[in-house]
Amino acid sequence: MATYTAGELSSLNYVAESSYGTIPTGALSWAGDIISFKPSVDYSTEYLYATGSRTYNATARGMVRAGFNVECRARADASPYNWEDFWAVYGLGAESTTATHLGSFTASLHKLVGANYYYNVYNGCKMNKFSIQGTEVGRELVFGADVMSQYLSYSTSQNLTQVQTVTVGANAAEQAGATLRWNSICQINIAGGGLANFFPKTWKFTCDNHLDSQPGHRANGATNYDVPIAIDEGIRELTFEFSIPHGSETYTNAKILDSAITALTFKVGTKTVTLGTGSLVSNDLPELKHDLMEESVTIKFKTIAIA
Repeated sequence: MATYTAGELSSLNYVAESSYGTIPTGALSWAGDIISFKPSVDYSTEYLYATGSRTYNATARGMVRAGFNVECRARADASPYNWEDFWAVYGLGAESTTATHLGSFTASLHKLVGANYYYNVYNGCKMNKFSIQGTEVGRELVFGADVMSQYLSYSTSQNLTQVQTVTVGANAAEQAGATLRWNSICQINIAGGGLANFFPKTWKFTCDNHLDSQPGHRANGATNYDVPIAIDEGIRELTFEFSIPHGSETYTNAKILDSAITALTFKVGTKTVTLGTGSLVSNDLPELKHDLMEESVTIKFKTIAIA
């Protein structure tokens, strides 16, 4: 058989769930062009040993823990598409700020070889981690998500018969807008001194929701599945980290003095992301040497606004 190759993996598609884990039949929406996608299915299998052999005698499985890690390129807003509709709504809980509870969604992608489609559908998804990363000035922004789900169903069509018997809605049309790039200036306000431009070599924003699964069961006809019946939000961490040439004592002094970071801004397309009430992670001073020097800065923030 032929090996999967470039162009045979679909973009990431999704649809909002109105009830946790229940796959809707409505049309899917477009989330982003996949850079990389790593699925995960863990049954916590235990290998049991007994008298008579040094090899295992039987296996015992626990609750399935399914999900995926994905990196994508998003595109410029073009109604009805907005990058916030997926990445902010499910990573932060709302389109323009944070919410206590996250919504759930069903995610779908497929592979195509010749005329054969192979669908992977994840129901009961929540974003454990959401990130936006600038790897180099001018290059595409990288949107990332660590997603936990209730189950991974697979099929050669959009008709599923595993954890739920359902026909998944139509795939979204591919977005044609320009890829979102790091093409604007970042700004930072240290100790209330006002917003000032800064020029990092790389940066990354992360929202970590510290999710945890509730173990349970779900039946489809006579088949019972040991799956999470809910995925709950833990503490939320908003982190911005960047590397910058060490050409002044600005950040070294701020770390020594434990200065507050009043605000930090960066742009994603036409939207400005503003992080507020920040605290520098301590004990992160740069290494000094007889060569070009750079330093890393990590800041934990309390608030975020997208406008």
